[in-house]
Amino acid sequence: MHTVVFQSFRTHDVPAWIDRCMKTVRDWAAARGFDYRFIDDRFFDCVPEKYRAKTTDKIMLSDLARLMMSKQLLGEGYQRTVWVDGDVVVFAPDSWELPTDHDYYFCYEIMPVNRSSAGFRFDVRANNAVSIFSAGNPFQDFYIHACEQIMDGNANPEHWALGTYFLSWLRRAFPLPLLHNVGTFGPRVLKDLAHGTTDVLPLYVRATNVPLVAANCCVSMRDKLVTSPIEITDDLCTAAIDRCIESGGEVVNRYLRSIS
Repeated sequence: MHTVVFQSFRTHDVPAWIDRCMKTVRDWAAARGFDYRFIDDRFFDCVPEKYRAKTTDKIMLSDLARLMMSKQLLGEGYQRTVWVDGDVVVFAPDSWELPTDHDYYFCYEIMPVNRSSAGFRFDVRANNAVSIFSAGNPFQDFYIHACEQIMDGNANPEHWALGTYFLSWLRRAFPLPLLHNVGTFGPRVLKDLAHGTTDVLPLYVRATNVPLVAANCCVSMRDKLVTSPIEITDDLCTAAIDRCIESGGEVVNRYLRSIS
């Protein structure tokens, strides 16, 4: 299947760990024989001007831009497009094969939100850190329309209104095709990975219940202490992805084998 992997990020003041994450994606795409495209801030030009004028929230604009760009690439003749966020690290590239049972996919997400006497409670969500669309899929046009309706109907749309919030609501209404092997490393998981602690990581891995091949490092949560008082810093992310890459994901997936 003629496939293109595409990413976008600013080209100035880019943290070294983001560069390293994107290199893992480029290397994985090359090993799979996929085309790869990087788009700078011109990525946002494919979003209609009225929405660019409505908000400066780059996360929200990116949610719509990736859909528009995917549709454009499919129109150029690609049979499948794969968007990967710039903060996604691929640490087990040999094991990451894209599924083909459905013609679109998003990511399964679980996030530890608070501690109880039985351990952490996890919110189950969906996100678009990795978004896959094959030619002829029925979902893409609907999703673009939904994003435009949300933008049109809200004076100040919420930060994750077009991505995690919308997709998480939708997965409760019908079985949304999701990638379970792409993790979501929120602040608590990143801290455990960076410092070698086990506050939540073992519970998180067992809750995912599948070996992970890649993970979103949640740069969109930076400076937003919404689920944890732990600050996501460059040093924290650097240490976490170093351990994931150097171990080929073993630092994470070993906890699956420890289930008795």
